Amino acid sequence: MIEIARTNNREGNPVGSSYLSEASGLMQSTILPDAAQLYQATSERVDTETTASTQIPLPVILVVLTTLVFGAFSHRWLTRHTRRRINPGLVVGALGILVMVVWVGIALTISTTASRSAKVTAAESLRTVTNVAITAQQARADETLSLIRRGDEDVRKQSFYQRIDAMHQQLDQYMARRDAVDKPDLQGADQLLVRWRQANDRINSYISVGNYRDATQVALGSGEDDSTPAFDRLEDELGKAMDQSRTHLRNDVLNARSGLSGAQVASVVLSLGAAIAVALGLLPRLKEYR
Repeated sequence: MIEIARTNNREGNPVGSSYLSEASGLMQSTILPDAAQLYQATSERVDTETTASTQIPLPVILVVLTTLVFGAFSHRWLTRHTRRRINPGLVVGALGILVMVVWVGIALTISTTASRSAKVTAAESLRTVTNVAITAQQARADETLSLIRRGDEDVRKQSFYQRIDAMHQQLDQYMARRDAVDKPDLQGADQLLVRWRQANDRINSYISVGNYRDATQVALGSGEDDSTPAFDRLEDELGKAMDQSRTHLRNDVLNARSGLSGAQVASVVLSLGAAIAVALGLLPRLKEYR
């Protein structure tokens, strides 16, 4: 639709504005809301998975504790029936289980810490910055639509101001967080919103007197006080913050996974070693009853 509008504009056909208005309406009413819903659904899925990864693995702990209790009971039983206080096999098996508990405990601590960092820091930062970016696109659509759809300027103006205020609030809350990702790149975002609003005020003042040519120049111009440079710089800063948040999130997830990568193999090896040691420790005692 935008390309059809450009073609008609180059040909001098006034119908181009209708196509551009339809494209902007589609962006405002369908594409951006769908993008917000898609991101919300994806974010909720990621949040569910990261929350699950930060939970304490109670079944694993119960299995390990049961094994330790059973080992202690078996050793006591053998001590009472064989009059031998120390069984080398059970001692070695107990040491193997103990090493496994310490190893897996450290691995789970590292993995849980990284998973919580991914959830609390990176994922929350990415969610906030993405919401601000979507709101900025909607505000930009409000601004451009006011130049195309003549007659509903007040509605567009009110919507634009509400979105600017929402972005101010979200950015203030984000910058106030101690663990927010990539705050230096967003230091000037608040001032860019102020400049953008001032440029929009100039646009509205021109529209109010019917001077759409100058209003368009302010909206699309490249001057320091025009709207486009402020929006482009804001979008660039938000893009950098999103990239940093994604990188932080991926690194935390990789750290959580790598923390458990060796623990699984070590658990299997130590468990098998402990089982073999226990079997070898019990075998001489069983032979005594032949």
